Amino acid sequence: MSVILEHNYIYYDGEYYKQIQGVAMGAACAPIYANMVMLDWEIEKLFKSKYYRYIRYYTRYLDDLFILWDGSDAIIVEFLTYLNTSSSFLKFTHKSSRVGIAYLDTVVTMNNDGFKSRIYRKETFSNNYLDYSSNHPYKTKKSIFKGQCIRAVRMTSTYEDMIEEIENIGSMFRFKGYPEKLLDEVKKYVIGEWGN
Repeated sequence: MSVILEHNYIYYDGEYYKQIQGVAMGAACAPIYANMVMLDWEIEKLFKSKYYRYIRYYTRYLDDLFILWDGSDAIIVEFLTYLNTSSSFLKFTHKSSRVGIAYLDTVVTMNNDGFKSRIYRKETFSNNYLDYSSNHPYKTKKSIFKGQCIRAVRMTSTYEDMIEEIENIGSMFRFKGYPEKLLDEVKKYVIGEWGN
């Protein structure tokens, strides 16, 4: 591991540069190393902090944190300052809301009945799914659409949101040239098999 951490070089604009901190982006071990660093940080700095008692729910994917907070606005400001001073190599950005927030590829919202989730697409989303005219096997094309529909079932909390999302995905694939018969067949199958 020390070879990877201490010998990262890049070539840019005719010059060689040595990376002096962290693991190289794209290195096979980068996600594992990031997870190890974050796990150590969680144990030492988050779980043992005086602020941990205000955290009602916590989850993390690599360096993306999701926290449900049960403390005052003043204490959360303190907590955010603490997070950004708890490490010399970690800097956190944050978004907060009393109604809902995007986390990874979901939007989690809160209402009187609890929480609900929907699929979230960043502003940079470009509908870059496989074009139907590509030279891939039919089964591959069908499976890509089916996988996106199953993902919609798993990531939406309500039946109405699931149907809306599957229709939205269908229109994206229709735009990519997928025939209506294939789309209808897959939608019907996915909704019947997983949508109840």
